Amino acid sequence: AIVVTVDDPKITKRVVDQLQKISKSVPLMLRAHKQSDLDRVDKKNNIYIVPEYLSASLVLAEKVLERCGYTEDEAHSIVKNQQEA
Repeated sequence: AIVVTVDDPKITKRVVDQLQKISKSVPLMLRAHKQSDLDRVDKKNNIYIVPEYLSASLVLAEKVLERCGYTEDEAHSIVKNQQEA
């Protein structure tokens, strides 16, 4: 898999286009700042888009749990279980 976390949506689209020319079978993981950024990337196979707010929210949730007395491993496990639910 290839992870793309470029701040500019236009550059992200160009990177995706170039990577897709090389291989369409390699999964691409893209970070997007906002919903409108997602619209600029064609919904092709093997492309997974993660909104930035989601990843930041998950980290924040883990840190809150740690401050509430959970160990780092426990907090991570709780957040991971909630994602999978």
